[in-house]
Amino acid sequence: MLSMTVIIVFIFSLLYLLGGFINIVEGYEPNKYMEIYVKGGDTIWGIARKYSSKAIDIRESIYKIERLNKLESFNIRPGQLIKVPIE
Repeated sequence: MLSMTVIIVFIFSLLYLLGGFINIVEGYEPNKYMEIYVKGGDTIWGIARKYSSKAIDIRESIYKIERLNKLESFNIRPGQLIKVPIE
C-alpha cells in the first residue's frame, strides 16, 4: 500500500512539474527593458527621449519608466540604476 501511495505521489508530482514547465515556456517573455546608470544631468525626460521609439508619445515613455522602476517622483540621481523599456 505504501509503495502504491509513493508511486501515485511521484506521478502527480511529475505531472505538476511538467505542467509548470510548460506554462513557463508558453508564457516566457524576454526582458523588454534595458538597464542604464543615471549620469549627472540626466532627467527622466531626456532618458525617455534618448532611448524610446520616436513613434511613441514621450509622455507615455516617461510613464512607463516611472512605472517600471516604481518611482514615487521623477527625481533621479547619478549612479542610480534604472530600467528603460525597449520599444
